[in-house]
Order: sequence, then C-alpha cells, then structure tokens
Amino acid sequence: MTTTTSQSNTIRPSLARQLRGALSLESRLLRLYLVLLTVEVIWWGFAWLYLRGLSPTSYAVLSNVGPGVYMGTVARIQEISDALIMVTPPLLAILSLAPSIAQQLNDKSASFSLTQTLTKFRWLTLRLVPALAMGAVLSLVSGLAYTFLVAPHLPGSLPPDWAYFMVTAPVVVGATILLTLIAAFLAILIRKSLTTSVVTLIIYLVIVSVGTGLYPHLLPASTATTPYLSPHLDAKPTQVISPGPAPLNSNVFGETYLLRGESIPFQRVMNATSKCLRPNNSGLMRENSPNNPACEFLRSVTYRLEYQPASNYYPLAWVMFGLLVSLSALVCIGIALYLRRLQL
Repeated sequence: MTTTTSQSNTIRPSLARQLRGALSLESRLLRLYLVLLTVEVIWWGFAWLYLRGLSPTSYAVLSNVGPGVYMGTVARIQEISDALIMVTPPLLAILSLAPSIAQQLNDKSASFSLTQTLTKFRWLTLRLVPALAMGAVLSLVSGLAYTFLVAPHLPGSLPPDWAYFMVTAPVVVGATILLTLIAAFLAILIRKSLTTSVVTLIIYLVIVSVGTGLYPHLLPASTATTPYLSPHLDAKPTQVISPGPAPLNSNVFGETYLLRGESIPFQRVMNATSKCLRPNNSGLMRENSPNNPACEFLRSVTYRLEYQPASNYYPLAWVMFGLLVSLSALVCIGIALYLRRLQL
C-alpha cells in the first residue's frame, strides 16, 4: 500500500531557516555587501585619521605641506565621501537584488521555488529582507561616519553643512529602502536583468535630484527683507548694496527683488545698478549722482530672501526620511497587489 503526502501536509521550514537558505542562495548579494562594507570601513578610517591628526592650524601642516595643499586634500576628502555615500548603498539594489529577482523569474527558478512550500509573498520576502537589512546597515555606516568622524574635523566648514544634506543618515537610509523596494518591483515587471538595473539606476538619480530640490520646502521657510540700497557704515553720503539679511549658517534657496511689493526681473535691477553705482578706490559701490533716475529706482527696491534656518537642518532630514518611508509603503502596496495576479 502506497502512502502519498500532499503538499499541504508537508512540514514547512521556519522563516529564520528559510532566510538563511535564501541568503546562501543570494551569494552575490552577500559578497558585494562585504566588499562595499570593507571599502566603507577603510575609507572612513583613513579620512578620520587624516583629518584628526592634521589640523589647518598645526605646525606640521603649515611648515611641511602648506595650508593650500592641505585644504586641497580636505576638499577631495569631502568629494570622495559625498560620492561614496551616494553610490555605495544603492549598488546592492542595482547590481545584485534587481538582477537576481529578474533572472529567477526569467529562467523559471522562481516557479520551482514555489513548489517547495513557498508562497509568492514569502519567496519575494526572502529576497527582500536580506537586501533591505544590508542596505540599511551600509547606509547607517555611511551617514553616521560622515556626520561624526569627518564633518567635525572639516576646517572652515560651518555646520550644518547644507551642501551634504542628502548624505545625512536618516535621508540616505530612507532613500536606500525606497530604492530596494523599487528595484524588486521593477524586476517583477521587467524580468530582464540588465534592463532592470539600468531603469533602477535612472530612478535613483531622479530620487536624488528631486529630493535635493524638494527638501527646503518640506518645512515652512523663513523670509528676511532689506532695502536693496543701504547707507554705508561710515555715515558718508554714499550708498552701497546691502548684504544678505539671512542669519549665519542658514540655507538660502530663494532670492526675490520687489518693487512696491511686486517681483521684478533680476536683470532690470542689475542694469539700474550699473547706471547708478560705480566702484571707488576702496572697492565699495558709491552713488554716481544723487539725482540719477536709476538711483531713485533702486531706492524703492527691496531684497527678499527665503531660507531654512540652521535649527531646521536635522528636522528636515527626519521629515525627508518620513516621506521616503511613506513612498516605500506605497511601493509595498503596489508589489502586494501585483503579486496577487502574477503568473509564475
């Protein structure tokens, strides 16, 4: 008498055991992660030791290599650090996760996995969880290393460093999570490894570009206005262009010239300035003639700045993180809805 065992009665391995098995199958993901993590650790260690051991005021720097050479090296360290943070975490999704899922769908190995007591949702989860965990850890290492090991030792930089907003830990982690989920969704839709990687890369560049332009508007901005012309500090009867009214360390992202409350073109202001003011021997801009019509026009112009104060630097990072996580949740919903009708 032959006894058959149905699939429903088969003992299903635990999720932890299945995760270990999935990770062993995704050996390319693990190898790439270890390589990238090693590169990160070596670079941040070198950058910290260099910046900590040599300051721009130290006798060794000024006497041996000179401040100009030192500052050039520091600028390169900043550039490499920025590139490393922006490039390293997404590589897991672009070069490993997306091609792996696409290949498994294309060569039908995913269909074979589903006959081994796996549902479609669990099959995808087993590939997403390791990639999400590794990407988040790599992003944290990058963002925290820059924030605490490199940024405090950068001479002449005024915190917060607005130019590197997109490499703060919350933002880079959120972007990595979103890109990983997008990569998985694209792999399911396209099922071509190379095409999926290229499209994922393009979407990542769009995320960075849009995020960089969007973040100043995520919290209410502050404004500051001042007359375009203001009296010179020595109380002489001269006029000079007013300095910017924004507080120190703020991030200015909007400049407007107003005439009686209405915005006017920048070129019109510059043309009037060239007619009204001319440089003197001290380099200041002196009024050319008290009765000059261009000067009369400029006295009615107001200069307005829109800016984010320094106190909003980290709140903006967490708001951006929340936005990226919300978008990630929408991608998860899209994956779930599509998987229900996906035929493997």
